[in-house]
Amino acid sequence: MADTELSSRHHYIPQLYIKGFCGDDGKISVYDKQSMKILPQRRPPRSMFWEQNRNISKIEGQNVDIIEKTYGTFETQWGPVFKVVRGEIPNESIDSKIGRLALKQFMASLYWRSPSIDSWADEYIKTIDLTRMGKPITINGKPLAENDKFVNQLRVDKEFRYYFRCFFLPLLTFNYTDGNDKLLNWNILRVEREEKNKHISSDFPFVFNDLNMFFNFNGNFLFPLSSDAVLLSTQKVIDMQSLPDTAWAITNILSFAFSDRYICCGSEDYLRKVSGEYYIAADKIDKHELLNALFDKLPYIG
Repeated sequence: MADTELSSRHHYIPQLYIKGFCGDDGKISVYDKQSMKILPQRRPPRSMFWEQNRNISKIEGQNVDIIEKTYGTFETQWGPVFKVVRGEIPNESIDSKIGRLALKQFMASLYWRSPSIDSWADEYIKTIDLTRMGKPITINGKPLAENDKFVNQLRVDKEFRYYFRCFFLPLLTFNYTDGNDKLLNWNILRVEREEKNKHISSDFPFVFNDLNMFFNFNGNFLFPLSSDAVLLSTQKVIDMQSLPDTAWAITNILSFAFSDRYICCGSEDYLRKVSGEYYIAADKIDKHELLNALFDKLPYIG
């Protein structure tokens, strides 16, 4: 395929996900931590959270966009999950084996495609010990760790490391075993009052303290699903089906704190309010301490 035919606007946060945070006009307001301002115009999902040619790679000296096209195939499979979250598919729930697996796959892919971990991820791959990954991925019948050509290419080829990061690391680092999230607790909570555009998202929409537990999809973490829904993983059973306003505000401050640069919301007024609350809280408490405080105060059973 000639270079002129390649896609160039490559989203690291998929549009299918950001659509759940849009206002009635189908657009989002965006806050830039670098300038400490809300960007001047509201934007459709297609115009944010992308980088030019981010997923272009070379095969035999020719530029190809196979990574971007593969992401597009994956997103087609994940799309129904977020339609259910947004209520576009009535009488359906993601609380099923298939729904949970699709959500896990989406989260794993989203984590490893984030630009905010680019430098760390590349160094991580350089020093990775494939013999300890514990996942039986093979090439021509040989485990990855025993394929000398594959291992050497990881060490010397940055482009190959990025390909490995996109498609191998989500499988090698995350635990998709059905039931590990049941042993602890996944809770999809919505806002108590019927107000739209209550939750924000960002260029790094994960909030957690322990990366290894997050790789197992357990422990304490939160992940915003839409403007009115958030996934809360807890270590004990909680006695609640919705978040009170105070807890909802804290989850937004945490989402703001864990973001890298850009934060979005369907409501510009609410985004301005959250950014103000974040900068007030940032001077008083560490984001990890705030996360622990949130989970400590949840109404647990037993």
